[in-house]
Amino acid sequence: MNLVSWAAATPARRIAITAILVIIGLAAIAVAIIYGVHANTLPKVFVGKSHHGIHPIRIAIAAIVGVGLLILAFLVNRRPAPRPAATFDE
Repeated sequence: MNLVSWAAATPARRIAITAILVIIGLAAIAVAIIYGVHANTLPKVFVGKSHHGIHPIRIAIAAIVGVGLLILAFLVNRRPAPRPAATFDE
């Protein structure tokens, strides 16, 4: 059972998982934008005390994670809920 089929098991679970994935995906894209802005123009709370690491790599990773989570949220929301098995009474 993969994540998409597990999340689509009930409508309430599908809505909750989709909302969580969208929020985290948008947060990751916001982080990519924050890394893309010149670090000296941001308050220290956003960039920390030191500027370690290569910002283009951080931007790419945050953007890829954000877009990936948004795509996963779309797939979870798009998949229809499974129908219960038909029972035939004799």
